[in-house]
Amino acid sequence: QNTHNNLKRDCVASTLHHLSEATDNQEIKSNWSILHGNFNNWFDDLETVKKLRASILQLAVQGKLVEQDPDDEPASVLLKKIATEKELLITEGLIKKSRSTPIIINNTNQPPNWIEGNLSSISEWASGYGFPKKYQGNTGLDILFAKVSDMNRQGNERFILETANTVSEADLKQMRASALPIGTIIFPKIGGAIATNKRRILQKPTCIDNNCLGVTPILCDVNWVFYLLLSWKMEKYQSGTSVPALSQKTLDELTFGIPPLAEQKRIVAKVDELMAICDQLEAQIKTSQTLNQNLMAS
Repeated sequence: QNTHNNLKRDCVASTLHHLSEATDNQEIKSNWSILHGNFNNWFDDLETVKKLRASILQLAVQGKLVEQDPDDEPASVLLKKIATEKELLITEGLIKKSRSTPIIINNTNQPPNWIEGNLSSISEWASGYGFPKKYQGNTGLDILFAKVSDMNRQGNERFILETANTVSEADLKQMRASALPIGTIIFPKIGGAIATNKRRILQKPTCIDNNCLGVTPILCDVNWVFYLLLSWKMEKYQSGTSVPALSQKTLDELTFGIPPLAEQKRIVAKVDELMAICDQLEAQIKTSQTLNQNLMAS
C-alpha cells in the first residue's frame, strides 16, 4: 500500500510539474488529459488535493488556465488607467501619495496582451496600526478592527465578515488610524502565521493591526489579486530568525504577469470552478476517513 501511494504521489508531482513547465497549448492539453484520465485514482488523499490546489493557482498566474483573447484590451492600457485613477484619488485626498514605485516591464515571455509589473502597479499598500487596550473589547461599532486571529474565525475563511473588536470613527481619530476600503486583501506579516498562507478580503470598512499587511487593488479584479497573492509562499520572502517578518519593500520588488482585465475575470471564474471541485474531493475524502475510523472502532 505504501509503495502504491508513493508511486501515485510521484505521478501526480511529475504531471503537475510538467503542466506548470509546459510552453505551448498542445503540451498543456496533453498533461491536462493525463490528469483527467487518472483523476479519481490519483486525488484520493488530502495531500494530493493540496498539491492540485497549488498547481491550479500557478497555472492561473502563468496564463495557462484559460485561453487568451486577442480582442482583450491590453494590460498595458489597464496600467495607464490605474496610474490615472491613483492620481485622481490622491487629488481628492482619498489616498496619500505613495513612496513605492510601480514597475512596468514589457516582457516578451509573457502571454499576449499581458505586461509585467509589481503590486504598486496595480494596488495601494495597506498598513496596520497599534491597538491600545483601552479601545479593545467593544462590539457593535461601525468599523471592524481585524487582527491575525480574526482570520481564523468561523465564517472568515475568505472574507473578513466579523471581528472580535470594533471601533468608532472617533476611536480611529484618537488612534491616528484609518479604515481600509472594501476589497482590500490582508495577510499576516509577522511570526509563524506568515507560513499559514492566509489571505482575506475585507467586506466592510476595516482597520487592521500592525501584525497585518495588505493591498487595495485599483481597477483590477479583486479576486484575481487574491488568487495571485495566494499563489505566493510568503515564508520565502520573510526575514529574521527568532521573529520572522515580511516587509512591504521586499514584496514590492517581486514582479509578475498582469493579464487584461477581461482575462482576469475569466481566470477567476475558472479557478473558482476548479477550487469547488477540490472542495468536493476533500469533503469526500474526509467522509471516507470518518467512515473507516468508525468501522475500525466498531
